[in-house]
Amino acid sequence: MKAGVFATAVRDLALSFPDAREDHPFGPESHVFKVGGGSRMFAILHDGPPVTVTMKLTKEEREIALTLPFASEAKYVGRYGWVTARIEDADCLDAALEWLRELLAAGSGEHARGRVDVMHVPSRAPTVR
Repeated sequence: MKAGVFATAVRDLALSFPDAREDHPFGPESHVFKVGGGSRMFAILHDGPPVTVTMKLTKEEREIALTLPFASEAKYVGRYGWVTARIEDADCLDAALEWLRELLAAGSGEHARGRVDVMHVPSRAPTVR
C-alpha cells in the first residue's frame, strides 16, 4: 500500500463521524478533523511520508498504544493524552483505524465529553513546525 492510500483511508473514516469536517489551521499539510460547529478537533492527519495520524486515546488505549513501535506521545499535545501513529504498513493502518473507530463508537463532540476529549483549536492557530 502507498502513503496516499493510507491517508485516504484515515480521511474517509474521520469524515464519517457525525458533523465531522476537515480544516487546515496549521497549514495545508496538516488535515485537522473537527466536529460540531466550533473548533473541536479529534484527529490530525499528515500526508507524509510517512503518513501520521494524531488522536486522543483513553488512558488504557494510550498505555497499550505506546508499547507499539509505530506509536509515540504526540508533540505539543501528548501531555493531554494524544498519541501519534506512523502509518507505514497495513498493520499500522489497521491499528490507527481501530482507534478512530473507537472514537466514532463512543460518539464525538458534546455527546462524548466523558469518553472522548476533543481539543479546542483557535481559528487562527499559529503554524506548528
